Amino acid sequence: MTDKAGAENAVMDHLCKLVIESPNVPMNNAFPGEHLLAISSGQAPWFANIVNYLSLGILPYDLSSPSKEKVLA
Repeated sequence: MTDKAGAENAVMDHLCKLVIESPNVPMNNAFPGEHLLAISSGQAPWFANIVNYLSLGILPYDLSSPSKEKVLA
């Protein structure tokens, strides 16, 4: 199989031109933003009570009356 340089195979053309410094250097597979969307605050998301009610059928004891009505509605 042969690859043609040019617009048809732009990705392959680019990969062929990469300079490899040393073939024994391990590749870094870490993605710098892999925890970008992680929830770092200590609070549960706004829908946690709804999900817990739907999956377990119980409401938290400290939930206010208006919040209970919203979950049960």
